[in-house]
Amino acid sequence: MGKMTLPTDAAQSEDWNGPAEASPDTKRLGMKIFMASWTFSFVALLVAYVVLRFGARVWPPDGLPHPPLVLTGLATFAAIGSSVVLQLGVGELHKGRPEQLEGALGFASLLGVLFLGLQTMAGVQAWRMGLEPNVNAYTGIFWVTAVFHALHVLVGVGALMRLWLRARSRGLDDSGTLTVELWTYFWHSIDLAWLAIFAVMFLPY
Repeated sequence: MGKMTLPTDAAQSEDWNGPAEASPDTKRLGMKIFMASWTFSFVALLVAYVVLRFGARVWPPDGLPHPPLVLTGLATFAAIGSSVVLQLGVGELHKGRPEQLEGALGFASLLGVLFLGLQTMAGVQAWRMGLEPNVNAYTGIFWVTAVFHALHVLVGVGALMRLWLRARSRGLDDSGTLTVELWTYFWHSIDLAWLAIFAVMFLPY
């Protein structure tokens, strides 16, 4: 019988180039699955809030005030503006004008920071009004929902700023363009989630 030889480390390294990179369609699908998973979390929180609200004779319960409306209303306009600006920038990118996307990423990031600043001010105001998280189930759900959403916005702002710096320093190749597209999906989804939260939890009706 012939002598069996095992491949050397060098031969193995030549044959193995690492795992194949996921295709753009696979990455898009992955982002959509991720967004769907945390969307269910927001839906669960809002459903719990609605059940609690319509089960109470008086709302807000225990004589608590309504949450701040002016600051959160301004934050809502900032959120909508950031999505519009970002989408316009992506549209310019598809038209072959990537320099317009750079400005859109920077402006959308600033509007995201403004949103977080207004939300922080609204949170401080709500706390001073007596809406502390440990008062009852209502304030507990209120704070969990607000903080959960703010954390997602913080992640989105960080991603947009990083993409802005990347576009500013060396431009965007095909991989960078796809990354912008994926984070645009994410940004729009957290803005839509905020619109639902604002309509259900902040509008006085």
